[in-house]
Amino acid sequence: MKAIFHINELSKWKTTFNSSMNAIDVAALRNEVPEIYIIANADAVKIMVPEDEETEIQRKRIFQAIEKGVKIRFCRKAMELRNIELPADLEKAGCETVLSSAITMIDLQAEGFAYIKS
Repeated sequence: MKAIFHINELSKWKTTFNSSMNAIDVAALRNEVPEIYIIANADAVKIMVPEDEETEIQRKRIFQAIEKGVKIRFCRKAMELRNIELPADLEKAGCETVLSSAITMIDLQAEGFAYIKS
C-alpha cells in the first residue's frame, strides 16, 4: 500500500493523523508494508509553531506518526510565505521540506502512490 495524505488546513491534522494511522493498522492486518507520506502545504505548515493547545497536541502526533513509518514533508514555499522554518526537533525526527508540494505529489503518484485529500 502506497499513499499520500495531502493536508492544506491546520484544522485537518487530527483527521489526517487518524486516517494515516488507520491505513497503517489495516495494512498490518493484511500483512502489507505500507508506504505513507503526509504532504503539508498552505496553512497546514503552521503546525510547526503551534499557537493553541489543540495544535500542540497534534504537533506531538508527528513523532508518533514517524515512529510508525510515516514520512512527513512540508512545502518550503508555504513555509517561506508564513516565515516558518523547520524546527530542529522535527528535522531531527525525520521531517523534511520539499521545494514544491505539488511536484512532490505528482512524482509520488507517478510511482504508484494513491492520493488522499484530508
